[in-house]
Amino acid sequence: MLDYSVDLIVAANAYHRFPPESTIEEFKRILKPSGSLAIFSYHDDFNFLRDTIQLFNNEQYKNRLAATRHLEPVNYFYGDSTPSRFLFNQEHHESWDEYWGAVISNMESPDESEDWFVAFQDAHKQRFNDIAKDGVISIKYSTEVWLGQPKYK
Repeated sequence: MLDYSVDLIVAANAYHRFPPESTIEEFKRILKPSGSLAIFSYHDDFNFLRDTIQLFNNEQYKNRLAATRHLEPVNYFYGDSTPSRFLFNQEHHESWDEYWGAVISNMESPDESEDWFVAFQDAHKQRFNDIAKDGVISIKYSTEVWLGQPKYK
């Protein structure tokens, strides 16, 4: 990609996995001076996503989470500017298969060959059963959109 050739950079629910410093360097390189950055993520209004991640807390899982996520806030990627923030309320319903599919597709989750897979699955099955009504859970959150023109030094 050419220097200063991009009008809009869009990242969807992945910014927490970007190495912060090298990402900003790349954004500085490719974004036109008048270009914008849009970051889509989730706002965990009711702590459902947080609780899902924290449900199973063995050392292997905690280490994987620490290795694949940084703790910088989203506005860090905008440098010295303040992006606009938009929230869009969402609610959807999931069966066990849908919930488990989302959990197990997370890159930090164990695969079936790992000795902690069954315990991980059992913990999630118990959580699901505790909050399900008629075999379905309701998940409330907001889609969060940050939009602005980054200003980097």
